[in-house]
Order: sequence, then structure tokens, then C-alpha cells
Amino acid sequence: MTALEAGAELGQKAFGIIIQPRIDEETSTPHAAMYDFRTDGITVFANGIEKAVEAGGDAFHVVRHAVAHELGHAREARYFAECGLFPYRLYIGSRCVIVAEGGRLSATGFSSLFDGLINTIQDFAIDKTLSQYGVKDQIARLDLKRTKDILNSLGSSSDKLERIRLRLQTVFNLPLDMSHYRFGDIAETDKKGIRELAEKFLGTKKWQEALDLISGRRFGDVEGYKRMVASYMHEFLGVTPIFRKRPRVEFGNLPNFWNNDVYETLFVE
Repeated sequence: MTALEAGAELGQKAFGIIIQPRIDEETSTPHAAMYDFRTDGITVFANGIEKAVEAGGDAFHVVRHAVAHELGHAREARYFAECGLFPYRLYIGSRCVIVAEGGRLSATGFSSLFDGLINTIQDFAIDKTLSQYGVKDQIARLDLKRTKDILNSLGSSSDKLERIRLRLQTVFNLPLDMSHYRFGDIAETDKKGIRELAEKFLGTKKWQEALDLISGRRFGDVEGYKRMVASYMHEFLGVTPIFRKRPRVEFGNLPNFWNNDVYETLFVE
């Protein structure tokens, strides 16, 4: 059985869905695979697989996990559609500010990080489900460099704006780091580094609160997902997220299972 076949089989067992992935031999990316909500397709990136292997991963296990993980995104997209939530669009108010390290920054400059945050909260539940099948995420090893770079930067910089930037980067990436902490195929020393970085900015109590919050995420629970996104953004970024209904036509061409006239989507104010 090939790694692609093993990933498809695992994804079918875990999430009850079948989508044949395609292979991209050209694109340079750190991602091993990606689900495209617009086409309902999954792409496996040869370049991303190669980088994961260079970081110490086994090619078969990296591909198997990557394909199964993206099938989880595909299945959860259907749960979102059924429950009237479109989680792939985010509106940020022009007056919205993020509070960090005693400073206030315009949230509009962090739109890509907000997009990443709402996606990685989904990631946690997917990897939590896959862990029940004894499968761990080896591509997590690629993200360890980011954690180590931030820790090194903290030790060498006393600039307040730089510290604010590093704190925000840590908070936005925390759900993904917690997924690596719980379900990544990484060494205990690396898990310790993830926790150490979070505690430097949040403190031990807040780290545990964040871990407890994210750990409560259940795959396919759309209302729980909405509550978690709202709670996390309010508690750790100081912003007020609101879900409002918008017409489907605003989101462009979508697969047929997105068949409502309106969907709730996220506004940050």
C-alpha cells in the first residue's frame, strides 16, 4: 500500500470521507498537503514532504498523516456548511485594536495571522481524532524552528515593539503549538520548549487555561468551535469577535454542499 493509499484509508476510517488527492511536484511550500475549500480538493506537495523528511520525518508517515488530516478538513467543511457557518472569511473592523504587552495595535495588520488562528483551532480537533488511531504528526518538527527562533530572539532583544510582535506571533500560533504539544511526534525536550515559550508571555496559569480551552475542542462540533474561537480571541487577544450572517454570493464559487443563501461568518471588532 502506498502512503497516499494509507492516508486515504485512514481518513475514511477517521472521518468517513473519500477524496482522491493530487500531487504537486512544483510548488515550494512548508505544507505537506492542503485542503482547498473552493474546489473541495486535496493537494499533496512534494516539496513540503521533502522538508518534513529533512526535519527528521519518515516520508510514508508524513504523507499518510497529511492526507488523512486534510480529509478531516474536508469532512469538517461539510459540518460547517450544514450548520450555516462559513469559517474561511474574516472581517476585521478598521477601529479594532489588539492589546498586547501594554500596547495597542491595529488588528487590520494581522489579518493573515487571524486566518491562521481560526484554521489551527480546526487542526487541533483533527489531530486529536487521528491520535485515536495511533497516528502522530511528524511535520510538527518543521515548526519547532519557529519556536526556537522566538526563544532566541527573546534572549537577545529588549525592544518593546519587537517583544509585542513576538508575543502576538506566539498567541496566534498557540493552538497549532498545542496540537504539536499534544499530538506531534516530537521529543519531550521540544514539548518543553513549546510550553516554555508560551509561559514566557502568558504565565503558567494562562498557558494551562489556554491548553484546557483548546483541548475541549471536539471534531464536528460547530457551535463549540464558534464559542472557542470567540473565547480565545477575547481572552488572549483582547478583541470582540461576532458572528454575523452574510450572503453566500460574497464568497464566490463553492462546492455544491454550500447550498444555503446566507452563512454566518466572523467579524472582529
